Amino acid sequence: MRFAATAEVAHRRVQEDQRRPAMHGATGAEPTTAHVTRHLVLGDIARQYQVLEGKNTPLIAAELAPEPNPGQRATEYLRPADTATVGMHVLDGRTQTPVQSPANAADPVWAGLGPGTALTGSGGGAKAAALAAYDLACLAPLMLLRTHSTGSGGLTEVMMCSRVRAFGLVFVRVARFTHDADLPLPDLVAEALTHSSRLAGPVMSDGRAFEVLEPEVEIEQKINLLDEVSIWALTQPVCAAIEEGQYPGFFLDPGYELTRWQFTQDTFEVLSPQEQAGYFAFAKMPDGRYVLKMKTSERKAYRHEKTFRHHLEIPDDNLEAFLEREYPTYSFHRLPTLVRARFDINLESAETGHCFGISIDDVTVAGGHSLRQAEIEYLKTRVHDGSDHAVLDSEMDRLVTLVEENLKRLDVRAERSRLSKLTFLKNCEEQAAAAGLAQGG
Repeated sequence: MRFAATAEVAHRRVQEDQRRPAMHGATGAEPTTAHVTRHLVLGDIARQYQVLEGKNTPLIAAELAPEPNPGQRATEYLRPADTATVGMHVLDGRTQTPVQSPANAADPVWAGLGPGTALTGSGGGAKAAALAAYDLACLAPLMLLRTHSTGSGGLTEVMMCSRVRAFGLVFVRVARFTHDADLPLPDLVAEALTHSSRLAGPVMSDGRAFEVLEPEVEIEQKINLLDEVSIWALTQPVCAAIEEGQYPGFFLDPGYELTRWQFTQDTFEVLSPQEQAGYFAFAKMPDGRYVLKMKTSERKAYRHEKTFRHHLEIPDDNLEAFLEREYPTYSFHRLPTLVRARFDINLESAETGHCFGISIDDVTVAGGHSLRQAEIEYLKTRVHDGSDHAVLDSEMDRLVTLVEENLKRLDVRAERSRLSKLTFLKNCEEQAAAAGLAQGG
C-alpha cells in the first residue's frame, strides 16, 4: 500500500481539485483568479498555546506553490513534501527581512515533527543566513493562509494548525477576512493572527476537534459485494486510490487512515415494544466485560438510531438473564452468533470537514454463511468556520458513488443495498431450519 504521493500523483490531484465545485463562505466574496496564494506561517508555539515562550524564535511566512483551485476549504492536509517553499520571509513586527531561497527548491520548511531542511540546512540544503541568529527550538506551524484575489481586493482564509503528525499537518479554517489586494505580507500575517484564536478551544485539542451532527443516529449506505473476494485485497487499493487523488476533495485521516477489527457478536432481535424494533448486540471485551450496541430499525432513508452501553459486567456470561433483568418490558429472540472482520478506511472532506468511514466487512456464521459488504458511514465533522450541515447527504451520496466507481475499476461486482446484519442473521436462521427439516424428512 502506498501512502506517499509522487509528483505525478500530486499534479493529478491538483487537476482534479480544479474540477471540484467551489464552496464560498459567508463573506460573499467569490475568488476570481485561477489560483490561490498560500503562506505557511511558523512561529513560537507560545503564540498558540499557553506555554513558556522561546528566547528568540522567528516568525516565518513561507510561501508555498500556488494552488490552482479557486474554491475555499474547511480543512487542508499538508505532507512534508507539500511544504516545499518557493520563498520565505522573516517577519519582525511590521518589517520583513527577505530570506534567500534554499539551495534545493524541493526542501520542505516543515518535516513532520520539526523544522525542515529549508530552515535547518541539513540534508544538503543551505540554511538561510537571515535565520542564523534565531533559535528554532520553539518553532511550530501556526497557520496556513489561503489568499484569493477578488473583484475588489483579496480574501484570506485563516487556517489554524490542528494536528501535527510525522507524516503531515492538518489545518482547520477558523476565520475569513477581506482586505486590499496589495496588502503587504507583514500586515496580512498580523491581521490573520488577530483572527487565529477563534475556535481555539476545539481546534487546539485533539479530543475536542469534532462535533457529531446527529448524535445517536447512524448514517450509512451499504454496498453488497457480489463476488468471492478478500476484503484485505480490496482495502489496500481503495486506500491507495484515495491517496492518489481518485476521490477528489477527500484525504485519508492523518494518523487514523486504516483500522482493523475482528470480534464475535451475539445478537438478539427486539420483538417488542414495536417502537424499539431492531436488535441488541453484545461484544465481549478483553477484560471480560461487554459492550452492548442497541440499534433500531430504519428511521428514514439510511438513518438508524444507535446507542451503546459500555463496561457491562454480566455474571456467567448469561446474556438472556441480563436482558430480562435490565429490560423487563422487552421481548427478544436470540439469533445465530456471528464473527465480523472489518477493515475501516477513514477519510475526511477538505471542502466541508465531514469525516467518513469506508468499512469493508466479512461476516460469517456457523454453517458457512457469509456476508461481504462495504459500508460508507458518516462519523463526525471538524469544528470550523462556516460549517454547513445541509451538504452532508449530498456529500455522502458523492462518496458512495466514488466507492462504487472504485469497485468497478477493481472488477468487483457490487450493488447498493439495505441488507442489514439483522436481516442477514434471520435469513441464516431460516435457511438452517429449512435444511434441518429437509434432513429430517
